[in-house]
Amino acid sequence: MSSPVVVTPRGAAPLWTVLAIALLSSIGTAFVQQGVFVLLKARYDASPAITFGVATVFGVMYLAAALGIGPALSRINRRSKRITTRLILNWVLVLMGLTCMIPWITQTAFSSTHIGWWWITIAVYAPLTGIHWPVVESYLSGGRTESGLLRATGRFNIVWGASMLLAYLFMTPFVQSYQVEVLALAGGVHLATLFVVAKMPSDPAEHAEHTRIAPESYRRQLAVFRILLPASYLVQGSLMPFLPSAVKRLDIPTEFWAVVIATWYAARVVVFAAFGRWHGWHGRWATPICGAVLMLTGFALCLLAPGIADHAGASVGRWLLVIGLIPFGAGMGVIYSGAIYYALEVGQAEVHAGGTHESLIGLGMTLGPACGLGIAAASQYGWIAPGAADSILLALTLTAGVIFGGFAIASSLRQARAARLSGSELPPPV
Repeated sequence: MSSPVVVTPRGAAPLWTVLAIALLSSIGTAFVQQGVFVLLKARYDASPAITFGVATVFGVMYLAAALGIGPALSRINRRSKRITTRLILNWVLVLMGLTCMIPWITQTAFSSTHIGWWWITIAVYAPLTGIHWPVVESYLSGGRTESGLLRATGRFNIVWGASMLLAYLFMTPFVQSYQVEVLALAGGVHLATLFVVAKMPSDPAEHAEHTRIAPESYRRQLAVFRILLPASYLVQGSLMPFLPSAVKRLDIPTEFWAVVIATWYAARVVVFAAFGRWHGWHGRWATPICGAVLMLTGFALCLLAPGIADHAGASVGRWLLVIGLIPFGAGMGVIYSGAIYYALEVGQAEVHAGGTHESLIGLGMTLGPACGLGIAAASQYGWIAPGAADSILLALTLTAGVIFGGFAIASSLRQARAARLSGSELPPPV
């Protein structure tokens, strides 16, 4: 049997261009947004207060940009048709590329290795990537709907997830001695992405016409996932700045830090791949419940690992950390897959839809590290016992996660029961 022909809907951006941008841009995300904590720990032996502080700055700036990009583009389009979405994406990529090179330029040209250059890099890069991703997601969904959007979103998730995993693993041998070069490489990749953007339409296509309206059950699912999405990134925002200190406490060699942390990226990619091929999760209320339980369970195991290692030995702690990262990554994959699909299908192809999705991510990325920053600062100033910091972070983040997740799960159960009674739970589109 011959392979099915992939037809690009009229006016839609060729899927290969969107996937290529996702692949290349995710390298920057892996190196800068996620890898910065490992790089700072290796270069400056950064304290938890610094890593959580950097993460908080990133979250605040990302959130502000993601919230503002939709309205800003609308105003620009009303005032000038010459400033297209593609042109804005080009500007953003140039600025992202140059920003990533700041620490390398200051070290090479001025012999300055001050950590302040890293803070500047994060503060500038974060709002740029907060603009970048909603625009890319609008090109992904424009002109596609129902089964076509489902397939495209599945491929999109697999590509950016796998790209982050491979980039994180690629970074491993350079963590100890080439931190600024890693960031500069990310900048070069962002600049190379301009060649792909040139192949895209000037603006995203409108949502496909003459198609069925998204069923009401999709809107209810979207409401639940919009609770879980910031909760998941709140938990991730607490975990990622914590992990470099954790792997060091567990006596894991520096050259293996990124490999261990990448475990959860691998688990997330597996879920993305499974959800891209199997559509049985679609429209099912068990999906958000499983995602929340996996995420919170994995997070708890990761934060408990260093403390358990103090009593049971480092090898036990290392295994517990890896075991915890697997369900954490799987839960993150489940929640993200559901959130982005319903956001794009119900919200259609507008940048506002992607912007709302990314602003919810930014909210979680702000609240999570802010909790960690407060605890780390209190520990550093002696207001709490140093050994109690991990337990307090665990309790505080789990409480917030359970409040968000519990509310979403309760809502899921109510909606599932109502759907069964009314017989309105629809099968996934094919």
